Amino acid sequence: MLGLGAVNVLFVPLLVNDLQVSPAWFGAVDAAQTAGMILAAALLAVRLAGVRPGTIVTVGMVGLAVFTALMAGVNQVWQVVLLLFAVGWVITPLQASVTTLVQTATDPKVRGRFLEGLKKAGLKN
Repeated sequence: MLGLGAVNVLFVPLLVNDLQVSPAWFGAVDAAQTAGMILAAALLAVRLAGVRPGTIVTVGMVGLAVFTALMAGVNQVWQVVLLLFAVGWVITPLQASVTTLVQTATDPKVRGRFLEGLKKAGLKN
């Protein structure tokens, strides 16, 4: 997820310098990815319930790589919007599956220590 955030920073020169569109397009670009994520959460949760998290992570990483690579060939802003909508579809199940794998692979004795640390520091109710 950190890497995807780093890729989002590159949209500034892509949209403004390369595609020569107004920075106002950032809203449409972010909205497209958000819409894809919401639709994926709503529609794929039930369909992917029986699929192993490792499989979802593998397919999601491949999908994310393909959509990111396709971003190199865009020459119109609508293509960026379409690709980020597709990215939203793979990000939500990918993130949920990674979280599931981390939680199931973590020893129960140490699971939740981060939240405990936040409570002790007074940062969490």
